[in-house]
Amino acid sequence: MASDEENGHERTPLLHQARLSHLQHEQDEEASSVIASTVTKEEQQLAESPVGERLPYNDYTTIDWLHDLVKDSYRYRALHSHPGLRYKLLTLLDASSGWLAVVVIGALTACIAFLVDIAVVTVSDWKTGYCSGHFLRNREDCCVAVEKSPSLFMMKETGEECADWKVWSEDYKSSFAIYVAMAMAFGIISSSLTMLTRSTLPSTSSSNPITKNASNGHTTSPSSSASASNNPPTTPTVQGKTMYLASGSGIPEIKTILSGFSIPSFLSLPVLIVKSLGAIFAVSSSLCLGKEGPFVHISTCIGHLTGRLIPKYASNGRKMRELLSAACSAGLSVAFGAPIGGVLFSYEEISTYFPRKVLWRAFLCSLTAAMVLKELNPTGTGKLVLFESRFGDEYNAIHYFVFVLLGVAGGIFGGLFCKFNFLWSKWFRAFGVIKRYPVLEVPSGVIIPALDAGAFFGRLVGQAIGSISPGIFAMVGAAAFLAGVSRMTISLAVIMFELTGQLSYTVPSMLAILTAKWVADAISSEGVYDLAQSLLSHPFLDPDTALSIVRRHKACVEVLIPPQRTMDDITVHVPTSNKVALTLLKEKLDALRERGLMDAGLVLVQKNGGGVEVLQGYISQSELEFGLTKLVPGVLVSTQEDDVQVRLLGQEIDEPTSPMNLEMDLTPFVDRTPLSICAKAPLEYAVEMFSKLGLRYLMVTKEGTGQLVGVIIKKRLVGYLEHLREHGEGD
Repeated sequence: MASDEENGHERTPLLHQARLSHLQHEQDEEASSVIASTVTKEEQQLAESPVGERLPYNDYTTIDWLHDLVKDSYRYRALHSHPGLRYKLLTLLDASSGWLAVVVIGALTACIAFLVDIAVVTVSDWKTGYCSGHFLRNREDCCVAVEKSPSLFMMKETGEECADWKVWSEDYKSSFAIYVAMAMAFGIISSSLTMLTRSTLPSTSSSNPITKNASNGHTTSPSSSASASNNPPTTPTVQGKTMYLASGSGIPEIKTILSGFSIPSFLSLPVLIVKSLGAIFAVSSSLCLGKEGPFVHISTCIGHLTGRLIPKYASNGRKMRELLSAACSAGLSVAFGAPIGGVLFSYEEISTYFPRKVLWRAFLCSLTAAMVLKELNPTGTGKLVLFESRFGDEYNAIHYFVFVLLGVAGGIFGGLFCKFNFLWSKWFRAFGVIKRYPVLEVPSGVIIPALDAGAFFGRLVGQAIGSISPGIFAMVGAAAFLAGVSRMTISLAVIMFELTGQLSYTVPSMLAILTAKWVADAISSEGVYDLAQSLLSHPFLDPDTALSIVRRHKACVEVLIPPQRTMDDITVHVPTSNKVALTLLKEKLDALRERGLMDAGLVLVQKNGGGVEVLQGYISQSELEFGLTKLVPGVLVSTQEDDVQVRLLGQEIDEPTSPMNLEMDLTPFVDRTPLSICAKAPLEYAVEMFSKLGLRYLMVTKEGTGQLVGVIIKKRLVGYLEHLREHGEGD
């Protein structure tokens, strides 16, 4: 087993600060290794164990955008290489499948939005009464003519037409108590439904865990050595991260998914059903929330389920995320009645990768959703505009100062809201009872409270001025406060004029929104959805944010190189025969599983004529596991495991195979052209390559010789950037 001194030399900047003084106590050094909330105590222990370091975000897998691009090119060429009418029709269907998919997504999103809107009106009215003989009807459908009494919770009948609507009580106190009780019941129902989507992210662990024999240091399997049973593994068991998939708006998780990470089952059919039902009861509870965020999650679920029915999307993570980016726009389109704003929202706030093709399809998806919802007409007005306004007044140049003032107020509100909401959430959710029973923390919304607060403040300002309609300042104030919280700009300005139908007041809204963003950024550099990603420990690599973090931190790529033990675990020294033993690969795979990274891999090196180990290729963990679990069992039927040789680097050297052993070919799974970067290159180069190319891994070579010195995976870079941000080393 490695000594403590050896462990100390293998600590990396990711887990331990290299600049720590040798005079510091060992406990202080251990405390400094924690990266925000992304590395648990058990994971810290793994860093000191024989298994090697354990990176943050270990429960998330990533996609390789570049490889998926090449994979789609192979599919495209194979489809277009056949002549004949049949293949021309298949080619046409393949080209149009994306457009057909977004039409279906938009239509289905509108249908679900219609059902949710109708259900919300009915369930919400149950707090005051019910329709006799037609329990599923709301008050408006039950009564032909109803007028509200001055009391908020009472109504009186205006004729025989309303005789079917029965109030729970004629007494004010009783009706108020029933109203509050049912509102609380709806909130509890919504939260309880969310609890049904409890899920634990998969954390890789070997089904046949390896241990280190203390006497000789060799890696063995417990089943293959009796002595290993006397030396139980010292590695602590780390379970996967627990999530409630239908909780919250879902926007932080969707941003994580669209940036290239995977959250299993987050976009599944059960989550779609629970999210829709939960939104009905949550909105009906009269809590300060709306269905705008949940609708984005719902439309993305529909996009994922639709994409799974189309082979070119189901088998390609890059193509699937193009479809999901388009699907996001439909959710906001039906929530606000803002089809253009929905497209811009997906572009500005949600998506990391948004080429022109995705823009066009998002436009069609959002348009389809708006058209279908307008025809279904859930509001009964026949219009998409939810809060149509006619102020009848024109603003003057002097009012620009008022709009700027509203922007400043919105920025202060948004910046403080984001900062204190983040601190409160970290403190409150640290209590054990909240961790065990999260239903005790019922979630309010973000969009609706910000709009309400801004409209209230703007109207107060407008009433104090008195020269023009205070409703103008209420609208501008609502936009400013939401901009301060979310940091949306272009999409929010468009949403506001689509929401109110007041195109002539776009300039005041733009002025207030931009001012609010500047002020809020000065108080809190990140918006509420970005902070939610940090609070929930979701990985996210935004190129602009990443570059702003590293630009003041003069570092080279070498700071990301893993420790030597990790490199030893993931390196396969391929002999000149280009073949390695099956048992060696299985040991390496077990080591990868124990590290729990799930999407790491093995690097293949081979000595050249000068004795320098040169990079030859890379095989990912998933593909290695597929080869060893799906292909090997058939080979082992007629031979022993020790007799199997695995060919990894092709057949450049053709040697006769002994009749006493067999060989299997894994060369199709090996990436022979992995991208590499010099260890002395600026760290900005690695950030650009990972973010712009969507890489999963990047080889690091020694300057001048090309010798492999390390491998960087995406999680290592994200964790390092998180470390810099938490320690204030890159503002």
